[in-house]
Amino acid sequence: MQLPLNLKGESTETSETFTLQSSCAAELSSSKQPKSMYAMEAIYANDECVKPDNPTPSTNYTDHNSAEHVSAQAEERDLLNKKISAVSNQLSSMTEERDLLTKKTEELKKQIIQCPAGWSRFSCSCYLLSGSSGSWDAARRDCRYRGADLVVIDCAKEQEFLTRLTKTSTWIGLHDKEEEGKWKWVDGTPLNLKYWANRQPDNGGGDPRWGEEDCAHIRTSDSTLWNDVSCRDFLPWVCEKIP
Repeated sequence: MQLPLNLKGESTETSETFTLQSSCAAELSSSKQPKSMYAMEAIYANDECVKPDNPTPSTNYTDHNSAEHVSAQAEERDLLNKKISAVSNQLSSMTEERDLLTKKTEELKKQIIQCPAGWSRFSCSCYLLSGSSGSWDAARRDCRYRGADLVVIDCAKEQEFLTRLTKTSTWIGLHDKEEEGKWKWVDGTPLNLKYWANRQPDNGGGDPRWGEEDCAHIRTSDSTLWNDVSCRDFLPWVCEKIP
């Protein structure tokens, strides 16, 4: 049995099937079209709202940061310059102090007392204990020949030093040869500090055996104090000089 043909020569069943498929496709297309358009509009809307993760800074903002950085560097430079200047000034001051100390040291070295061989140093003077004995006048001549003079005792410490230096009665530079009872030192200074032994000076006590006692010596037989005796006695002596 032959199926009836449509105008195009196709069967009726085939034509109906095609018509049904076309109708379904059109309906499906019509139902999906609005959703697709809405989706695209939403995408476009989202694209307009999306911001880049790392926006490029404006030129004004960059310039502002650069200016602040340059200013900070300038402040650091000025601070460093101030510190360098302070250290330089301190170094200059220390150099001046060093030079001053060096100068003072050299001056002190020149002032260091150097006594000749055989002489003893005490304070600022050199002392020589003679190895022989003689009269007071002979003793003084010997000291002056050595560029010194008989010792002049100025203080208690010097007196103590001489008591350790001497072992027997020894001439010192004290006399009253010019005027009885007016004792003075060989350098012309009057007697102020006194270390006379008990009941001395006595000018011989009036005993003609001793004669005039116008010269002084240190260390009596029973003490390390002073006594007056005849200037003609023979005793060792102590010379003193300031180098």
